[in-house]
Amino acid sequence: MAPRNLALKVRRAGVAAVNGYYKAMAHCIPDGFRSVCEANKWETERTWSRLTDPDYLWFQHIDNGSYVYWNKGDGQWWMDGPDGYGVYVAKTGNPLPPVSGWVALDEAKGAALPYVEVIEGQSLEKEQEKRRQEQIEQQEQQQKIDQ
Repeated sequence: MAPRNLALKVRRAGVAAVNGYYKAMAHCIPDGFRSVCEANKWETERTWSRLTDPDYLWFQHIDNGSYVYWNKGDGQWWMDGPDGYGVYVAKTGNPLPPVSGWVALDEAKGAALPYVEVIEGQSLEKEQEKRRQEQIEQQEQQQKIDQ
């Protein structure tokens, strides 16, 4: 089992919604996955348990609900958009998503493939703090302009 203090940084993907930072998750189901199950009248909890392995982390985008998880049914890592539908897959049994080797699914055909970097959770926290500070600075600059 991978340490739970890991995070992902996804970049270069041609589908913009999946680019960004992801935090490791454990005992919950992604909202997008739940939505797809409900739309197809599948039992969400049973479907999630059938497809995922509790020894593998899944990762949720910190801004938009996209997520990355390992599907034990087909032996692939899936990168799903915020709507819960698959965008990219990568065939591997590694306990962490691969850096490269992703394949685009239907809506992403022809789009650039993602590059996935596994980072420590502390790096994610530092990045989030940096982004918060940048937002505060932008707001302060805008207030000065508006005055």
